[in-house]
Amino acid sequence: MIYNLIGTILMVFFFGFCIFIHEFGHLLMARAMRLFVQSFSIGFGPVLWKKVYRGIEYRLSLIPFGGYVMIPQLEPTDHPTKKDGSPLPSATPFERIMTAFAGPLANIISAFLISFVVFAIGDYREKVDPNGVEVGEVPQVFKFNGKEYEVPESKAGLRAGDIITAVNGTKITRGQRQLIREIIFAPHGKVVLDILRDGKPLQISYKLKPHPDPRFRGVGMPFFKCVRKTIIYELVAVDPAQNEPSPAARAGLKKDDVVVEVNGQRVISPGWLVEYLHNLNPDPEKKPYQAALFTIKRKANGAWRELQVKVEPAAATVKDPKTGAE
Repeated sequence: MIYNLIGTILMVFFFGFCIFIHEFGHLLMARAMRLFVQSFSIGFGPVLWKKVYRGIEYRLSLIPFGGYVMIPQLEPTDHPTKKDGSPLPSATPFERIMTAFAGPLANIISAFLISFVVFAIGDYREKVDPNGVEVGEVPQVFKFNGKEYEVPESKAGLRAGDIITAVNGTKITRGQRQLIREIIFAPHGKVVLDILRDGKPLQISYKLKPHPDPRFRGVGMPFFKCVRKTIIYELVAVDPAQNEPSPAARAGLKKDDVVVEVNGQRVISPGWLVEYLHNLNPDPEKKPYQAALFTIKRKANGAWRELQVKVEPAAATVKDPKTGAE
């Protein structure tokens, strides 16, 4: 329940922030068009604080959800006036259009800037190796819609365990996202990878091939998988209403555990682990389920310990909240 409450609060804050940016865009354009701005408020409802600065009354209101800007010259009247009744010149159609358009434009610009920052920083929880990215898996062929496609990285000689240190001369210091970006935007699809193999520097060259999935619209994508630390960030209850723990929690897995292996196979990424566990028990009707032996690293008292935890899968059941029937 606490997660639902936090999610609701964050959603309200997000929409409020979008509204604030929207109204702030109107304010900036109105000032640029030399229109009279009567007031600008953060939030709605009773005014908690206000201050007049350069002719505009700035307000902080009780309900912290978005805000508003009052521009009398945009009102649907031929005779706009100030709060004291003194007349104002009517806004021209151009001024009206530009001021109205500035709101959604501010939202678009802010969304672009936020996306850029998030993409540049990446996942704040995952520490990246500034010395390169390790290759986890290089399939010989890529299967899609029943067909097999040649993997250019495999043909060029890239192997699992190679550490990619640079792409076309650009050093990879910011992790997997930077690596993928550099490969996708390689000029003319020509990729030169600087790698370390068993500590020895090598160079591999190949040309990107269009991804067969039509959703990628013919863009050349890397077909190999990179190693990413698989950290347990949350253990979700099977039935939150009954506070029933998941099989992983019952087995002893904990938040912030790092999953190293499962059934003796190296875990190269969170996505790989999800796919492996799904393939381990693909049919929920078929019992008994196959257990998974996790090898994990856990930090306790400042030191890392390696442990093994056996997880017995269980089928999730959905109950009718009124009748209790499954």
